[in-house]
Amino acid sequence: MVVHGGAGVVVSSGPLPVTPQFAVTTEGADAMGFEIFEALDADWALVAPSAAAREACRRWQREHALRGCTTPADVLYRTRRGVDPGDADRVLAALARRAPHDAMAARTLLQSLVPGMVSLARRHGAPHDPEVAADVVGIALERIRTYPYERRPRAIAANVLLDTHQRLYRDRRRRPRPVEEFVVDLPAVEEPEAAQEVIEVVQAALRHRAIAPEDARLVLAPVVGEHDEVGEAGDAGIKPRSVARRRQRATRRLVEFARGELGA
Repeated sequence: MVVHGGAGVVVSSGPLPVTPQFAVTTEGADAMGFEIFEALDADWALVAPSAAAREACRRWQREHALRGCTTPADVLYRTRRGVDPGDADRVLAALARRAPHDAMAARTLLQSLVPGMVSLARRHGAPHDPEVAADVVGIALERIRTYPYERRPRAIAANVLLDTHQRLYRDRRRRPRPVEEFVVDLPAVEEPEAAQEVIEVVQAALRHRAIAPEDARLVLAPVVGEHDEVGEAGDAGIKPRSVARRRQRATRRLVEFARGELGA
């Protein structure tokens, strides 16, 4: 199975087409466990060009970050992989702020997270357990609808995916797991409790503006299963080794923040 993430919207002189965020080619049963993401794309193909979506985009013009976006495809185009991460985060923040009372904002934010949700589902054993992917989507949507924007106004995608990862891990620890299910682990973090501490430090550093959202993404990418130095380097126009060094520098800043601000 080959899974392709990213917004997948092609630049054109006319309206941006609605194209899948999750595309999969299968051989045999390799796609088992990921069908819900294909269903999300099929649903999105109907929702995005709808009258309700156009009306929502008109309402969203009051949001500075969403001005000029006349369709949901415009919104997703600005959050795709390889764009300005600061602008993408502002777009997602505007959606997160509206999501508790705006169903279309919540659905658009959910669609933008499909690549990350696919990674989470894979890490939690979706190919071996058909319930995993549905759990990921359900937990992510619930988190989107209850997202604490006032406390965590930055790094929206990373925060939602991390919260989903933590909730899924806790929930699945309480039920029997297939022997062959993948073990959820984190590079350089041996225990889930230690991973939780890292996540909390990153979130605190973001609140105190001690680290930029793009650097937080680099540090947390392994946690949500999006650790790809080659792809990250291509997006930024630099070498993979430079991405590794930048990740190391960001990690050192987090350590210094923890020592100075949190008394660690």
